[in-house]
Amino acid sequence: GSDARVLPTGHLVYGRAGTVLAAPFDLEKLEVTASPVMVLDDVATGSLNGEAHFSVSDRGTLLFAPGGALSEEKDLVWVTRSGEATAVVPTRRSYSEPTLAPDERTIALVIESSNYDIWLLDIERDSINRLSFGADDSSPVWNPDGSGVAWSSTRTGNSQVFERAADGGGEERQITSGAMASNPTSWSPDGRTIALRRLQPGSSRADVWFMPAGESAPPKPLAETPFDETAKFSPDGRWIALHSDESGKGEIYVTPYPGPGPKTKVSIDGGMNAVWSHDGSEIFYRQGQKMFAAAFDASRMVTVGRPQLLFEGQYLPEYDVARDGRFLMVQLDATHRTLGSINAVEGWLEELRRRVPLK
Repeated sequence: GSDARVLPTGHLVYGRAGTVLAAPFDLEKLEVTASPVMVLDDVATGSLNGEAHFSVSDRGTLLFAPGGALSEEKDLVWVTRSGEATAVVPTRRSYSEPTLAPDERTIALVIESSNYDIWLLDIERDSINRLSFGADDSSPVWNPDGSGVAWSSTRTGNSQVFERAADGGGEERQITSGAMASNPTSWSPDGRTIALRRLQPGSSRADVWFMPAGESAPPKPLAETPFDETAKFSPDGRWIALHSDESGKGEIYVTPYPGPGPKTKVSIDGGMNAVWSHDGSEIFYRQGQKMFAAAFDASRMVTVGRPQLLFEGQYLPEYDVARDGRFLMVQLDATHRTLGSINAVEGWLEELRRRVPLK
């Protein structure tokens, strides 16, 4: 069992393999007083951390996301511009957030387990080496020469940025601190600056900040706005692709770096997870399960024509792009179920009392 909580009725409820079980519970003795009974089926439940996606209000309303036990192992694939997918390596693992090293021989990615950690995957040998040993780690970003990786970790409480040499030598080094949660999103091609996504305490909207790499100087904001924003450096470092929800939905824009300068809209009808082509002539972005490409003319700082729909498929949102134009993605197979609708059941505590009477 996992993800337990005690309800006002005096029941202990918890998740197990896509179900919810309940048992009478004595709070004074801290013990179960009768055998557990399954009270809910087909509840989305993570197979690694055991998170059960349900909640019960004190007034008796049950909310739950259907889906059963969620599949965790996935395929790491190359996807062509026409949508043809082939395996990068034969081994299926709980991959997420893949990003290519500059030499494209190694992939930094997250392996999801009881903790989420950063691992390095040798493509040719299909072998992985663990790089981080924290609490939950995410958002790996390579430095331009491939000698090191920065990422975000919750080991200090809120998310802060750490870095380590890619060969595993030396200790992990914390490079941000403070009350603002920070995630690295991009490293400038000259290696001098890291773009950060930083959240004010209690906020769900992040601003773009820039931090000098390898220096003790504090990060500085691009602009502090009421919108949620994320930035990616262009290959020549002269531009950033900016995700912002200032229009009411997430869209992709381009603006000069370090500025000032105009902001040009790239996406149409929504966009997220922008990635530049290696020559800077295109900006790729996701729109749900669709992949788009927008041509970019740096001499005029304009996008050329409408974005082109390349393909559509069941992939995790994060991806990278190789020099030959293939997309590095994590594919979800037909057995993988993700969270969709949320069901509500009024008066569920009364049903619980009937099905699992207190002793």
